[in-house]
Amino acid sequence: MDRFTEDRIEPLDVLRLMINRGTLLVINDVFLEKEDVLASHRKLIVKHVMKALIGFGDAYLFSRGQYDWSYLEKQNRMQALADAPEDLKRLYEEALEFRFSPDYDNYADKNLHEWAEELRALLAPLFLQFERDRLQKPTMDWPTYLQSALSREFKNGFTSPRGLAKLAVYGIRTRGTNDVGGLGTRLASRCVGDRVMMPLVYPAVYFNIEDPGFRKAAQAYLQAPGDDRHALRHGFLRKWGEIGDSNFQSVIDANGIQLDGPAN
Repeated sequence: MDRFTEDRIEPLDVLRLMINRGTLLVINDVFLEKEDVLASHRKLIVKHVMKALIGFGDAYLFSRGQYDWSYLEKQNRMQALADAPEDLKRLYEEALEFRFSPDYDNYADKNLHEWAEELRALLAPLFLQFERDRLQKPTMDWPTYLQSALSREFKNGFTSPRGLAKLAVYGIRTRGTNDVGGLGTRLASRCVGDRVMMPLVYPAVYFNIEDPGFRKAAQAYLQAPGDDRHALRHGFLRKWGEIGDSNFQSVIDANGIQLDGPAN
């Protein structure tokens, strides 16, 4: 299908791909809140990591103009990138191999808690660099990320009548946040809609960003009872169940995950 070319892929859709896969890592974090992880959860954690690594790796290739539909071609292109982080190259290769020949025994002795922190440290700068490129903000950092991204998405809504209509509808339906920027930014947090807001608050949830303004904004949007790691994770997954994958609730139920309720 010739019309499906790389230049027609929207960067915002690639960000959503990262969040779709990255949500699996938030689920992992909930499993890992317990010191002793169930054997059934160990296998699921490994599977989630591999899916997330492919998603983040694909986004990295896209941001470098190297994305391709073929798994083999993506594998070759990642290894050919001289300045790509060596850990990313290694783990992306590992995940692609796992995709076609899964071997859970290789991870039987893996310290999952340490692994989770290693992945977090690797993926945080990749996410931030992707967003710097997408938003054309080369010096942007976490304290300015949410406000910069909201401003960009809000302005994009004014480029077409359809975009304006979406802003109006989302402004009525979406819960925004009163904990970021000025009046215009707070209005934008309502008008861009949940499918934009969820990717934008994800870093505060998964990467454990310490910036208090960012965490408070995520807490307000997710209706979490606090801005600690546990509360943000549970708030994010509860929200994801409302707007994300229709099968998400069955995954939660099947794995015995009890999510905290929203703040009153």
